[in-house]
Amino acid sequence: MRIGFFQFSPFHGNKEKNIEIIINILKRGKADLIVFPELATSGYLIPDKNFLRKNAFKVPDSKEFEMLLKVVKKEKTGIVLGFPELKDGKFFNSALFILPDGKFGVYRKIHLFYKEKKFFKSGKNPDEGIFTYIGFKFGIIICFDWLFPEHLRYLAYKGIQVVLHPSNLILPWGQRAMIIRAIENRVFTLTANRVGEEKYRNEHLKFTGKSQLVSPDGRILMRANSGSEVLRIKEINPAEANRKLITPYNDIFEDLKTVQFKYSEGKTY
Repeated sequence: MRIGFFQFSPFHGNKEKNIEIIINILKRGKADLIVFPELATSGYLIPDKNFLRKNAFKVPDSKEFEMLLKVVKKEKTGIVLGFPELKDGKFFNSALFILPDGKFGVYRKIHLFYKEKKFFKSGKNPDEGIFTYIGFKFGIIICFDWLFPEHLRYLAYKGIQVVLHPSNLILPWGQRAMIIRAIENRVFTLTANRVGEEKYRNEHLKFTGKSQLVSPDGRILMRANSGSEVLRIKEINPAEANRKLITPYNDIFEDLKTVQFKYSEGKTY
């Protein structure tokens, strides 16, 4: 299948303009699936709840969803897209997937980063981001979820072959960590990061770009630079992730040992 990412700098607080850009990419992408960054429809720095009220949308009951669904069906290109979601009167940092057959779902970010905790509710269910497409199994995480290897190991146990990772990375470690996540789970990982800078009062964030696709053996199959807007697409065979052997004698699941230990304060892990 042909899979790719679009790395760009969203217009801050301009949902309509960002969705227009995303739709144009879908029209010219010529791919089976394209992944866009975290909060790609709104930008990242959130000044207040009013910003979210203006830029969040519901799934499926919104004009924004209907526009995206229409173009996905017409172009026969699936999408994974970060956006601020309004659900049951609460805001979530979410990723929407829509497939050409009309199937869709929303994964809500579990591990919130920094001041996201002031504005978003945390998701609770990693299964929300799991879907099957063209006979292959995918799982979504969002940005800071990368720091928690248990999350990706859970997806690997569920049979995920490709981990999709919409991101707004500012720390220097995320891309490197996703290479390790690919190796330790023997899965493909695709990180769609953003570029550019955002400023609000005393906040100044610079995003690191370097969106990438990594193979189950840790090879970087494609990577963007740290500053440019770019659409990159590559053909992969997700079935390569079914092989969980490191050596002929070492299977990452069969060799895993369960160990209990206690810290001095008495917590058991």
